[in-house]
Amino acid sequence: MAKRPHSVFSPDLALSRGARHVTAIRDSRDAATRASAPGKDDLTALPEQLTLAKAQAFHAYVRRGTVFHVKQGSVWLTPAARWLAATVWAAPVHLPAGHAYVAEDTGWLVLSTDSGAELFCHAVEAPPARWYALAWQALRERLGA
Repeated sequence: MAKRPHSVFSPDLALSRGARHVTAIRDSRDAATRASAPGKDDLTALPEQLTLAKAQAFHAYVRRGTVFHVKQGSVWLTPAARWLAATVWAAPVHLPAGHAYVAEDTGWLVLSTDSGAELFCHAVEAPPARWYALAWQALRERLGA
């Protein structure tokens, strides 16, 4: 049986640095977890009017069906990455003034511009929970509506 690789660092290295350092590491891990999976309120935080300055980018977590309409300037929109065969693929979309984009999937996307742009964002409402929709449908059928 192969020996387990020996670590250069002591297994209690974090303990030797003190409780304050361990707490800071734990807090940073918790913050990273919260940042990677936004909560319900974070999805509704999308601004209605978005003005991007020259060479600025905007990262957002959006629901499927969210609409971005470019009023002035031009924007490169990079949707959430997808798996294609054995590689990750994200094709940027160029949106000049007057064009619109509807998000195909829920996920992170990036809006970036080289010359500045003004956009209108319309976030869609969250769909009702499946159990709620089924209960509502059963109630309507029972009442004959």
